[in-house]
Amino acid sequence: MEVIQNNNTAPHSEDLSLWSYFVRCVTTKYSDFSGRARRKEWWGFILFQTLIFLILQIPVMMALDKDLTANPEIAQYMGQDLFDKEYVNSLLGGNVFFWVMMTAAILLLVPTWAVTCRRFHDVGISTGLFWFVVGLSLLSTIIGMLMVIAPGAIPMALIGLSSYISMTTTVILIIAFIPGIAGPNAYGPDPKHASTCEGHGQIFNTLKDKGVIQDNNTAPQSEDLSHWGYFVRCITTKYSDFSGRACRKEWWGFILFQTLILIVPLMLFLQTSVVDLRSDPSVMQGWAKGSYNMGRIYYLLSHNPFICPVITLGLLLLVPMLAVTSRRFHDAGISHVLFLVVCELTILINVVNLLALIEPGTDVEVTIFNFIFLSLIWLVVLVVAFIPGKISPNGYGADPEPTPTCEGSGQE
Repeated sequence: MEVIQNNNTAPHSEDLSLWSYFVRCVTTKYSDFSGRARRKEWWGFILFQTLIFLILQIPVMMALDKDLTANPEIAQYMGQDLFDKEYVNSLLGGNVFFWVMMTAAILLLVPTWAVTCRRFHDVGISTGLFWFVVGLSLLSTIIGMLMVIAPGAIPMALIGLSSYISMTTTVILIIAFIPGIAGPNAYGPDPKHASTCEGHGQIFNTLKDKGVIQDNNTAPQSEDLSHWGYFVRCITTKYSDFSGRACRKEWWGFILFQTLILIVPLMLFLQTSVVDLRSDPSVMQGWAKGSYNMGRIYYLLSHNPFICPVITLGLLLLVPMLAVTSRRFHDAGISHVLFLVVCELTILINVVNLLALIEPGTDVEVTIFNFIFLSLIWLVVLVVAFIPGKISPNGYGADPEPTPTCEGSGQE
């Protein structure tokens, strides 16, 4: 039998360090919106971008603190609902480090968009959705800035606008955590496994041509759907299916489109709720005295026109969310009992919150503590969502994640 030699001629995919990925993003791929970017590349860029801004913020804050200390009259603006536009402009305009930081932000804006767009491509999501998220975030930022610098702006109204930005950021973060599609997709070759697939394909074809192995194509293949395809399956054929397993791609696909569906009515509900609460005298008088008229607050929230679509969509997506999360626990080899405990604690804490808020004179710190505790509980679910599934069958079923295949490699 002829021996096949390894001449290392197969093309290799670059596996760079986090810093090298950042350098490449701001140099050769500065405005490259085509192709794909693996998770390591995106997080490498975000890591060093964040470090740069943190370093630049130090002299900005030191200079700002010095200016405020030297100008005691700033105290008249503290704690008020109005911003003095001319004073703020003069304070920041004379800060050299502020303009250095703004220049860095502008210079890093294009590569941020570019690497995020390529990250969307890596998970098989179109450029159109990326620009929709970017456009929504930009629009919200511009409106928020106009409200701040405009005379008579109400800072509390920025709560609703900040929810816009935070929710669009959540969509990007969800996509940033989703593993890329193994193998080529419509946007280019796999940036993580390209060398492995191409090298294995050449070796397999050589072995098959020499009769060493046969291509029977009999191995069963797991179904590999798009993120939208997984979402559709979760709300149709697997709507209430708590058995079996769900790969990470299925869980993140469902969470992604669930977030996109709920984001618009939820943003409208939050924005109108802030306006309603702000315009109600009894609520504002209670806040000024440190007390909370929860009956009036609940009345205003329950009569918000957007609460019906929020609750309706939330309830419709609740069962498939619980089902796919239960299957995700199974895929990681964890009993669904742990997930049931998380759900029971969630219900218990919400009931306690409701009873505490109805009780007159309840301290708001109790609600804040319960919210923090509830967030920590759901961190368990988030951690499980990142755990890779077991590659072989376990007690809950077969491996739902397709084995990465290489074009032209066939199967033994």
